[in-house]
Amino acid sequence: MKKNFFHVLTCTVFAFLFSCSNSNSQNVLEPKAFKQKTEQQPEAVVVDVRTPAEFAEGHLPGALNIDVKNEAFADKIQELDSTKIYLLYCRSGSRTQLAAQIMKQAGFKSIFGMKGGFSDWEEAGYPVEKKD
Repeated sequence: MKKNFFHVLTCTVFAFLFSCSNSNSQNVLEPKAFKQKTEQQPEAVVVDVRTPAEFAEGHLPGALNIDVKNEAFADKIQELDSTKIYLLYCRSGSRTQLAAQIMKQAGFKSIFGMKGGFSDWEEAGYPVEKKD
């Protein structure tokens, strides 16, 4: 299982780094647009791809925590409904891109990431929850 995950991760990173396509950029939203999307599409699933420790320190209201750096990430996303809309974020944006690539390879079609991540969300003064 570990070998398979790291193989997928390595291939994903390679594909992302050497991709000539810029089609991914249309699915990256500024925090304001990300917030609007959560309000306009309440059925969308907000996913925090940071570590559980980062999540506990503060996260978007109602967010689901699935750590993209955890070797079980690929297995955990298989438990999700790939037909739903997914709104991803991390601390600053780089892990979001990795998670989106893995999810796309797994067959997810509607994925949006937040530019600037949780840091920019907080800076904008938008609501934050803390894990009790």
